[in-house]
Amino acid sequence: MSRTKRLYIESSLYRWSTSLPLELQVAPSTQPTHSYLATSQNLPARQLYLPYFTSLIVLSRMQPAHPGGSATATLAASFVARIFEDFLARDEIKVLAPISTRYCLISSMALVSVMPNKKLWDAVQPDLEILQLALTELSKRWRSAIGASRALQNAINKRQQRISSSTAQLRIEDKGSLDYFKMIDLGYCRIWSTISQQMSSSSSPLAAQEQIPEPIQLPGNNALVTDPFMDPGEALDMGTFQFEHVENWILNDGFLFEP
Repeated sequence: MSRTKRLYIESSLYRWSTSLPLELQVAPSTQPTHSYLATSQNLPARQLYLPYFTSLIVLSRMQPAHPGGSATATLAASFVARIFEDFLARDEIKVLAPISTRYCLISSMALVSVMPNKKLWDAVQPDLEILQLALTELSKRWRSAIGASRALQNAINKRQQRISSSTAQLRIEDKGSLDYFKMIDLGYCRIWSTISQQMSSSSSPLAAQEQIPEPIQLPGNNALVTDPFMDPGEALDMGTFQFEHVENWILNDGFLFEP
C-alpha cells in the first residue's frame, strides 16, 4: 500500500470516529466511565463499530512486518469482543449478518498474535473466549462460522508450538495509537488497564519482554491470495473451508488481502 493511500485511509477512519452523532456512539468518552449500557435502541450503533474496529486491525497489520502485536490491533480486537459480549448477553447474535463471522475471526486472530507477551496473553483470555463462543453461536445460523472457529483453534495451536523456541522480542506501538479511540470510553475495553500499564512502562515502543519466534520466511505469492469466499462450485465441506489467508496473515506476517 502506498503512503498516500495509507494516509487517506487513516484520515478517513479518524474523521469517521470523531464525527459520529451522539446517538450512534458506543460508550462515548464524554460520558462517565462504565456508564454505557447496551439496549435494543443502540444495537445498530454497536454493529456499526464492528467494521471500524476491524478496519483498524487490518490497517495495523498492513505495515512492515514486525514480530508481535500492535496496541491499535489489540485494543480494537478487545473492543470487538466487548461488543460481542453484549450481543451474547442480550441474545442478539441471531440477528447478525454473515459478515459478523469475519469481524469475529479477524479480531480473534489479532488477539492470538499477542501470545508471546505472557501478561497480555493472560489478559486477553476472557475476550478470546467470548469471540470463540460468538463463533459457536454464529455457526448455528451461518455455517461459515464453523470453518472460522476451526481456523482460530488451528492458529492457536500453531502459535503455541512456535513459542517454545522463540528468540525475538515482542513490539507494540506507542501512545499515538490511541488517537483512533478518542471517542470511546477506554474503560469499555477489558484489557485497557494491562495495555496502559505496559505503555506507561516505556517511552519507546513496548518491548513486552517475552520472546517470540525468529522471523519466518514468507510463502510464495500463490499462498497469499486465497479467495475469502468459497467458490460456488466447491463442495460445502466446512472442515476445509478456506480461512488459511487469515491464519497466514497472523502467523507468517502475510497479507490479509493482496497488497
